[in-house]
Amino acid sequence: MTDTKITDLGDGGAVQPGDEFVVARSGSNNKISGSHVASSALLTVVKYAPSSLATYNVTSATLTALDTTNLTASFTVPDSGKVLVTFSACMAAPASNNLGFSLLNHSGGAQLGDTLSNVQSIDANARRMTIEWLLTGLTPGATLGIDIAAGRATTGTANVYAQTQTGNVTSGGVGPALIIVQAA
Repeated sequence: MTDTKITDLGDGGAVQPGDEFVVARSGSNNKISGSHVASSALLTVVKYAPSSLATYNVTSATLTALDTTNLTASFTVPDSGKVLVTFSACMAAPASNNLGFSLLNHSGGAQLGDTLSNVQSIDANARRMTIEWLLTGLTPGATLGIDIAAGRATTGTANVYAQTQTGNVTSGGVGPALIIVQAA
């Protein structure tokens, strides 16, 4: 086998648990297992930041996908069969309201994981909130699509917002909605 410069190597794709790496440190070589590296690998990131304000009105207790085009993520399930899903966005719930979130399978709409109540009677002012789900028992190697779903517990309307925001802070700016999926 001939020597090849690191800069001349091709992209090997995503790190797999069976991969092995050599790390040169202070004159000694150390081996790192791909299982260790892949255990927290970033699988996908979705950033939704439209130029005009996107407002998702949540008016029912029934968990409903907010947006099956823009607030959806697709990824390949890692060998562990576990993923950590993080959703971050600006949200508002009027007095005496409770805004809950869940994940729905993009194909068929079945609920994945728990329903998490996040915004409870904060007021009509939007606040950035972050929600996390740990999904386990998934089929390794399968492609899975997820949708962010929401419902509210009482009467009235709760909202989730997304919009691009750059430069100076402005009144009413909400920033993007983010979905981050990591191997767990």
